[in-house]
Amino acid sequence: MSRRKNGKQNRFSDVHKIGVGDGTVLKVESDWKMRHELRWRAAQSSSMTLATWCDERGIGMEMTNRGEHFHFYMDSEMVAEWWPRTAKFVVYKRYKEGIHVHNWLQVKLLLDVLADHHIGPTH
Repeated sequence: MSRRKNGKQNRFSDVHKIGVGDGTVLKVESDWKMRHELRWRAAQSSSMTLATWCDERGIGMEMTNRGEHFHFYMDSEMVAEWWPRTAKFVVYKRYKEGIHVHNWLQVKLLLDVLADHHIGPTH
């Protein structure tokens, strides 16, 4: 587990990182609050593009909590969740195995991989 600045452990820190993004949202010199805000704004502005992309591929997308949380569905099963502000992407509710995903382009890459390997509902 990673440690926060206050020394406490983060229970659900990401174990994988997909990259640093396209550089337009994140700036190394900006503080974490600004990075989180910029990620959220970028997700808001691209949510319709992502929804169209998902729809074209038969992937359901639901945006909740005013864009703080995205759900992705395949065959009526929730397969992934994304929190753009914190860049957390989770597959099949495995919260302890999160992937650090900065923007919707990276979300698309992971959804493509999930779609290639999805075999239908698991229940």
